[in-house]
Amino acid sequence: MEDLMIEQWNPSSSYEQYWEACAPIYCTYSQIAHTKNFVGVLVALVSIISSLTVVLRIGINLLVKFAINLFKRTPQRQNEVKPKLKDRLKKMFLTIIMQASAGMMDLNIFPLWRFGSNTDRMTAKRLGQWSTRLYIVLFITSLTTIIIYIGVQPQMLTKSFNEPSLNIYNRLLLDHGDTLQCPCSSISSTYSQFIQIKPVFHQVCSSIFVSDAWRTNLTNGLVSDLSIYDTQDYRRFLSAHLQFLKGLCQSSIQSINDSINQFLSSSLVTTNIITETILNSQVNVLIDESKSNALIIFARLLFFLQSANHGNRLVSGYGTNFMFGGFVFDQTAIEFRSYVVEVLYDNQCSCILNRTCTIQATFINKNLSEIIAVNGLKMGCTPSESFLKSTLECFYNYSCINIIQTQTNSSYEMNSPPLITDGSRFPIKTTINDLVNDLFVENWLTAVNYSLYFDQCSPKLCSYTYIQELNSFYTVTSVLSLSGGIMFILKWISPILVRLLVAINRYRKKRTNVVQCENNIPMTTITTVDIMPRQMNIQPETISLQSESNDLPPPTHCGSFLLCFRELICWIILIFVVLFMIVLSFLTIIPHAKNEAVISAPFINTTATNNITQKLTTSISTTIASSTASSSSCQLTFELLTRQFDNRQAEGSIAVSDFDNDGLWDIILTLFRQYTNIVVFGDGYDSFTRSITINTECSTTGTYVIAADINNDAQMDIVTACDGGPNIVSIILGNGDGTFREAIVYSTGEDGYAIWLDTGDFNGDGNLDIVASIYGISGNRTVEVLFGDGNGFIGGHTRFSTGQNDPSWSLVVGDFDNDRQLDIAIGKSYVPQIVVLRGYGNGSFGPPIIIELESIIFFASWIDAVDINNDGYLDVIVTNAGLDNVAVLLGKGDGTFQPSMTFSTGVFGAPYSGVVEDFNGDGVLDIAAVNYATANVGVLLGYGNGTFGPPMMFPIYDSRMLGMIAADFNRDGRMDLAFIGLASLYFPIMQNTCECCEQEFFNMSRTSHQ
Repeated sequence: MEDLMIEQWNPSSSYEQYWEACAPIYCTYSQIAHTKNFVGVLVALVSIISSLTVVLRIGINLLVKFAINLFKRTPQRQNEVKPKLKDRLKKMFLTIIMQASAGMMDLNIFPLWRFGSNTDRMTAKRLGQWSTRLYIVLFITSLTTIIIYIGVQPQMLTKSFNEPSLNIYNRLLLDHGDTLQCPCSSISSTYSQFIQIKPVFHQVCSSIFVSDAWRTNLTNGLVSDLSIYDTQDYRRFLSAHLQFLKGLCQSSIQSINDSINQFLSSSLVTTNIITETILNSQVNVLIDESKSNALIIFARLLFFLQSANHGNRLVSGYGTNFMFGGFVFDQTAIEFRSYVVEVLYDNQCSCILNRTCTIQATFINKNLSEIIAVNGLKMGCTPSESFLKSTLECFYNYSCINIIQTQTNSSYEMNSPPLITDGSRFPIKTTINDLVNDLFVENWLTAVNYSLYFDQCSPKLCSYTYIQELNSFYTVTSVLSLSGGIMFILKWISPILVRLLVAINRYRKKRTNVVQCENNIPMTTITTVDIMPRQMNIQPETISLQSESNDLPPPTHCGSFLLCFRELICWIILIFVVLFMIVLSFLTIIPHAKNEAVISAPFINTTATNNITQKLTTSISTTIASSTASSSSCQLTFELLTRQFDNRQAEGSIAVSDFDNDGLWDIILTLFRQYTNIVVFGDGYDSFTRSITINTECSTTGTYVIAADINNDAQMDIVTACDGGPNIVSIILGNGDGTFREAIVYSTGEDGYAIWLDTGDFNGDGNLDIVASIYGISGNRTVEVLFGDGNGFIGGHTRFSTGQNDPSWSLVVGDFDNDRQLDIAIGKSYVPQIVVLRGYGNGSFGPPIIIELESIIFFASWIDAVDINNDGYLDVIVTNAGLDNVAVLLGKGDGTFQPSMTFSTGVFGAPYSGVVEDFNGDGVLDIAAVNYATANVGVLLGYGNGTFGPPMMFPIYDSRMLGMIAADFNRDGRMDLAFIGLASLYFPIMQNTCECCEQEFFNMSRTSHQ
């Protein structure tokens, strides 16, 4: 047993499967390299040299002229009258304009040889001037475009810091926030290296009341044979209660310490260092998870012991649950057999049915006919169950402790004072069961040393990226580096463009100046003597050049200031128009480029991204489960409310409808061991202050209840399944004002009783029929269909087999094969099967279709049918109370289903009931399941494709909850939950307090009954 009967562990790992599960999107590595290679350096050097050549050529010329003018002495003219400052400025301005215009018009930076050897000097000069003007326009335009582009385009810059200290990291984090990246050199570190956790337990666990010495001295005065004391004398329970208190404290402390050690021994895995705030937040979440795990494990163990003791009807040695009744002679076995009699407590509570029956603890002195009550302590079926219902009030009171010592004849002097009320978060009247639910923990003292975590991470490099909108130095250097290349290109291409334009112009003039001669004009031949051959050889060449020069624009000379100024203004306007068009085009292109970048950016698969995010979140620690299953950012929250019955116990079935037509949801519940139901009317505030009791006329308790319009009067009626024959169902017709008619019961004349109910029109007559899952006393497992006549009566009934002779439990009605005829899906108990009966629309059904489920232990405690993945086909959802999951079977539309998928509802939860609704307002259906064993609700947020995330757990603090419904009870647009348990005196309501989960419309047909 110490080795759990394990012979050998055979571990197996596959790196290929790990790689597929990881599915990395990209891989990166870092290396130190020069920003430019040899070619890049060479190009940059040439560009800089070219730029410097141009700058120095202009700058040195100006500097030389300035120096000459500075040192040049101008002769002083006598009797020279200095003009006024205004006149001098005007004259200087005019001179500058004249010189600039003349210089602009006559500027020529191209040598004559660029235009060919057959071009005369005058033509070459004019071609050079026009090439220069084109060069200047193109250069200014290109340079301006580059300046705007470089200046407007944001620069993504990265700055790195090697081996930063914690102070440097904090300063960088404060300045740069989320852009700061610091990869850890050690990505894994155990929590014990930088976290300390110390739980503070309730003072009773360290008091004298849990010591063996105090208990032994207290009980030494009692008679060893406790049977001589009255069954309602607390002397029978005192020693057992003190031992149980000590055991609870020790087990709680051990559970907490084990959970803490397990947490501290686990590892935190982070590729990049996380901030102190995020670390504290994650640690708090992990600690809360460890707390929850410790509580669940301890509660599960305690529940197992309680259930085993009560289920096996173990007779207490104290004679507090069963008493010896005598002997009876068994004629078949020809022997005497003993029998026991159950013990009854307050309100006739029987220990056979309820293990938590209790009465007030008292000391009974028969001699003095005196009964002394012990404040806060209870007696009941067993010492353990009664002590869990007790409180520690007596141990806070010195007088009460003195009473115990006096009644036990103890001479022990107490060296420890009573418990003190200050410094405890638990009130005095807190029950032991509530203390156990918190494992007696008052507080958790947690210390997170971020500097130690930083040392464990030990980042070798921290870097941050930032966007610089305008960098003057970068702009100037970039422009200078590019200007050289631009000038080289423009110098090469400008003369070519000018000569090309001249050739085009010459060709155009030749086409327009063609001369055609008339045939009637007489032609005369003139003969000339070649006297001057040299002149005649030169003249044709001169004429040819003259004709070529005529193709150029006429030379421009500034004959007056007005003409030069006008021409300069024209050039300036032309340049500015060109620049304006370029800037306008540039500004128009930039937004489109940004929009295109945004649209084309998300190329990564969303599912893969979500999976990777979930894997990264899970990899932070090995002890925390991901709680963000839903893609919705809306955090689901509930507030637990309790509604008390008037000392009546509910059975475990609950339904919801509007019985008084006030637009508010009302609740109907079956009562335990009574032949009545109770209707609780809603007031829109979760109060449910008004209720009525209606008689079901069942011969036994009602096991299941639903609400439906049986008689077609548009008013909701009540249908109850009767527990035990000969009656099967009870129908109570509603009047629509919160009152009801007398119940009508129906019997099929066959053995068995109904377990589950649903309604539907199976024979196509327009009237609702009732279908019931029948538990046959003789072993038959069938489905009974009771055909309605539309007036609230049953016109006939038929039974159908569900296949193998296995117990049928839950059922649901729906059209699973899309033939517009209602079918029935039945969930089995103790057999992992779903059975589908395909309806023919005439009240008959086809042979059962058996659907096997993948489960070892199976109990279909609840079933529902809804289109969970929005494909137009009904799916089936069923809870497995035998384990801790819910199974989802996606329908194919032909009466069959895809292989079942299971989703956990909480560890060892034993989900007994469920509902399907949209709880977080994201438009996707979710599943809520109430866990019988762990006293909580697991809400599984849906993804819309038939799958669900991990359960979000919400406590109910009562492990007997069997039924659950969902409705908006307080009219706040959020789905709330209501529960009912087995033999419960109250029904809890979980009010949806999620701030972002409002909805406008609800379909309550899925959650009308449980």
